[in-house]
Amino acid sequence: MFSGVETDVCVLAGVLDAVDLGFAVTVATDAVASSDPTAHEAVLNHMLPRLAQQVRLTTAAEIVAAA
Repeated sequence: MFSGVETDVCVLAGVLDAVDLGFAVTVATDAVASSDPTAHEAVLNHMLPRLAQQVRLTTAAEIVAAA
């Protein structure tokens, strides 16, 4: 599961590295943020959905409920 700051930089880089290594990735969309709201939204709404087979977008509450 990924959470963190700078969705469009650090989080995205970590997610892409994990995908490249063959991991299935979950991003807690309410536990990531960025200093640039436009870039943050672009990653969550456009970039990561293109990786839907490897990346699951969900909320922290949904992750906890599934545990």
